[in-house]
Amino acid sequence: MEANPRMEASDDVCVLLTWGDGSYGALGHGERLSETVPRVVLALVPTELRGVSCGSATTFALTADGAFSFGAAVGGVLGQGAVRGDTSCVCTPQRVTGLRGGLTSLACGDRHALAAGEGGELYAWGDGGDGRLWDCPGEAPEPAISLAVDAGVRAAAASAQADSSVAAVACGSGRLWMFGDNGDGQLGLGDGGARRISGPQRVRTVACGGFFTAAVVAGGGMVTFGANECGQLGHGGREAERAPRLVRALEGTPIAQVACGACHLVALSETGALHVCGRNGDGELGTGDLVGANAELPRRLPLFGDPGVCTVAVACGSFHTAAVVRLSRRRLGGLVGERAAAAVEERIARRGRGVGVRNKGGGRGGCEGCLV
Repeated sequence: MEANPRMEASDDVCVLLTWGDGSYGALGHGERLSETVPRVVLALVPTELRGVSCGSATTFALTADGAFSFGAAVGGVLGQGAVRGDTSCVCTPQRVTGLRGGLTSLACGDRHALAAGEGGELYAWGDGGDGRLWDCPGEAPEPAISLAVDAGVRAAAASAQADSSVAAVACGSGRLWMFGDNGDGQLGLGDGGARRISGPQRVRTVACGGFFTAAVVAGGGMVTFGANECGQLGHGGREAERAPRLVRALEGTPIAQVACGACHLVALSETGALHVCGRNGDGELGTGDLVGANAELPRRLPLFGDPGVCTVAVACGSFHTAAVVRLSRRRLGGLVGERAAAAVEERIARRGRGVGVRNKGGGRGGCEGCLV
């Protein structure tokens, strides 16, 4: 996820909304409960937010002076300076340590993370297995410079959902570097097999899911490829795609950003609308149902993109979703802090399909063939 300078408007209220599986603390609410409708992360109010990124069961919030992380603390993925056990969780936002300056983007997977610095450097930390840290095979518990691809490098996406390990770096030249596991064709080479590769591909931004990949190309179109057992590719079926295929259902809707979970996808349009498809077993689509039917074609969520609601960033974990939303303080009656956050949640409840469901742990339902 790239840091967004538009978040700096002083008359706006910026909040982080999270929903879906909270069993590892990845929603940042200080507890391990799941949410099926968006809920404000109060610990980050009134922090100046610039972006958000999610790993398998982790969440990173980019701020004006660094980043916060929370969720499953496996293999040093949270970047907080320690490698913790597989059952360790951080349920409230804490600072990422070891960064040597500001970030322009950050992306994380199951057990690893990548971030691009303002000077063009690429940071990597966490578990380096399967080549996902490029040149570090072990564990790195805090950020360290791993690879400088070229001037203007941007760490566009990195993911390691379930047993998959994919990392992608979009460079200023428009090239796309992919490295890691390719067992389901998620590197977009037209075949399978695990190998480290690089090659040209004109893209605006890219995101990696559990065993699939999505990219926004010139003109705002979106292509997807890889596994498709829950309809997460958005083509109206469940057949896997070994090469990039345009999502026809979103033609005419320019996409600004895309995020992928284990088996779900969220696309943010240039107008701020959110379109979702794929698995909804833990409420990760944000519809208000704990176990809902999979969406094999993109569906638009209510509220996001409405007048006065600016969805600036979105991210997906394996089974959870997060979004940074900006609202005019004037539209909130001058409210600030937690009162403003409560007003946001009230608007969501009015526009959504009810108050939703809170559940201890994840439901893990609704997707035949998911590795969960």
